Amino acid sequence: MEALETKREDSDDNLVAMYHRKLPDDHRLATAVEFSKKKSNIRCLVCTIAFGLGVEVSDLPYVIHWGPSKSLLDYWQEVGRAARDIELGTAILYKPAYSIRHTDSKFKELIGSMSKICIRKQILREMKVDGMKEDDIEKCCGGEKCCSACNRN
Repeated sequence: MEALETKREDSDDNLVAMYHRKLPDDHRLATAVEFSKKKSNIRCLVCTIAFGLGVEVSDLPYVIHWGPSKSLLDYWQEVGRAARDIELGTAILYKPAYSIRHTDSKFKELIGSMSKICIRKQILREMKVDGMKEDDIEKCCGGEKCCSACNRN
């Protein structure tokens, strides 16, 4: 992507950029190219789910949601964008009361218990694949740095 010479209409010095489907294609492309660079000026990208698939950015320390995703699988994929460079990453979910109604029942259950039980374990239990054992899920917890529930316990 770095080989493309595209320009966003806004300044290249902006620390915050937006990315959503209603922006012109060339603007979205230029934003994705700039944000993907190691030395990007963009420090915060405010985006919809339109950003993500097919865009590889390895060094994201944070993924922050304003409201929950539509499903547990969507959430797992979206927070998976953080820390692809093997560094620690943080996923933060702000859940305004009005936003809960737009998500599926499995994710509502998870949101309701986020402060009590390891979030990673809960998600893996719901998305359990053939051959995965309960012991495998139990071992996945990373202790106090795993999630907010583990940090509290």
